[in-house]
Amino acid sequence: MIEIFDLFLENDFDVYFVGQKFGICNKKYVVIRDAGTIPIYSNKAGTQIIDIIGYVPNSKYTEIEPFKKNIKEVMKEYPARITGEESPVVPDNEVKGYTFVITYQIQKLIQ
Repeated sequence: MIEIFDLFLENDFDVYFVGQKFGICNKKYVVIRDAGTIPIYSNKAGTQIIDIIGYVPNSKYTEIEPFKKNIKEVMKEYPARITGEESPVVPDNEVKGYTFVITYQIQKLIQ
């Protein structure tokens, strides 16, 4: 997940892990969340689920779709597969912004 974090930084995104960002959404940013691992192949390998959570200020609704496209372009540089699962855009009154989730999978060995 650190590699994903660094990839977003290299592409000039404001990026955080879960629990690092607090307060009002004044500009677009992403939060990276490890959503768990699903074991496959007799528990020797698994699929790690990564959620990329996007935040956009309330006043910037029209920037949501271009922001999603930018996130997907950045993630093409990482060996993860987009699942096709995207949450609807929902208002987050706590941060005064809109939020959405794009889900990715990474194949990995289970230790």
